[in-house]
Amino acid sequence: MLVAFYKPHSDKDCQSEIAKFVDRIWMDKSGNLKVIRTFIVHVLEGSVPLNGLRMLIPYQQVQELYNISDTCLSDDYFLNAPRFSTGGYEIRHFDGEIYGSVYYDYFQTEVYATSIIKSFDCHNDPLCKIISIEFKDNPIKPATFRLLRITFKITSVLDEMFPRVFSIKLDYFNKGLVSDNYKKLDIGSLEIPAIKLFNVESHQGGFDVFLYLPENFIGTKFNDFAMTSSRQLPDGTRSHKPFQKFIWRARGIFPEKLHHLRAGETPFSVEGLLADPYELEDLRTEISLLKEDSGILKTGLGKAKRNSIIAIIIAAFFGLLGIFRQNIWECLGKLVK
Repeated sequence: MLVAFYKPHSDKDCQSEIAKFVDRIWMDKSGNLKVIRTFIVHVLEGSVPLNGLRMLIPYQQVQELYNISDTCLSDDYFLNAPRFSTGGYEIRHFDGEIYGSVYYDYFQTEVYATSIIKSFDCHNDPLCKIISIEFKDNPIKPATFRLLRITFKITSVLDEMFPRVFSIKLDYFNKGLVSDNYKKLDIGSLEIPAIKLFNVESHQGGFDVFLYLPENFIGTKFNDFAMTSSRQLPDGTRSHKPFQKFIWRARGIFPEKLHHLRAGETPFSVEGLLADPYELEDLRTEISLLKEDSGILKTGLGKAKRNSIIAIIIAAFFGLLGIFRQNIWECLGKLVK
C-alpha cells in the first residue's frame, strides 16, 4: 500500500517527517479496497518550508483519488470522533472550511483544504503509481504540523488459492517491489521518513493500519497486532451486522530502539487468508457427511468381517461333525458284520 513518502527535488533541503499515519482500508465483497489515509506532516524547526510531497504506491491502478482534507474541519465527519484517537480530536478554528487548526492526538495541527492532489505513472511503469500533493500557496512552515486526508480505491488484490479461499498481502516500505523506480526517483536522498511512535509515554502519533473485512469474508492466519469487530463503513454509516477488523501498529511490530520507518529498512506486510464463511459451512457439512458415511462403511465392514468368521467356524464345525458321524457309521457296520 505504500513504498515511501518523498520530497520533490526542489524541497531537497527540507527536514521533515510523517508524525502520524493511519490507513483505514475497507474491503468490499469483490475484494476491492477503499482507503482513507490520514496523516500529519511535521517540518522540523530550522528547516526550509515544504511545498509538496509524493507517495510511491506499489499498484497499477489508483482510482477515485481525492483530497478530502476538508473533512478534517467537519464536526460531523465520523473519523473526527474522539474515539478514533488516543489523544482526542477537536476543531479549534476554521475559516470557511478552507483553513483551520485542529487538535488531534495531542498534536496542534493546521489544515488547508486547497492542496492539489493527482496521480501519474512512474516512468511508464504500470507496476506502481505516484500520488502527488502540492501545498498550493500554503507551504508547510518550519516547526509546524499539517494534517491531511486523502481517499482512493484499488482494484482487487486477492489471490485465489482454492475455490472461495483467498490470500491477501499489502506491502509497506518494501522497495524491492519497485527497485528500479526507487533509484530513478532518488528516494534514498528524498525520502520523508515516518515515525514509529512520536511520543512513547502518551502513545502520540505513530504508524497504524486498519483492515475492515466485508460480511462475506472471514480472515484467518493474519499477522495482525490485534483483531476485533466493527460495524463502521467508509461512508460514515454502520452495517447491520458486525464484521472483522484487523489492526497493525508499528510500535508492536518493530523494536523499541527503532524510531523512523523507511523504504527498504523497515518493510512489513499486512497478510492473511480470507474465506467465504458460507462456503466454509458447506464444506463442514460435506466433511461431516463423509465422516458419517465412512463410519457406516466401517461398521458394515466390521459386521461383514465378523459374520464371515462366524460362517467359517460354523462350516468347520459341521465339517468336523460330518466326519465324526461318518466314522461312527463305519464302526457300527463293522460290528454288525
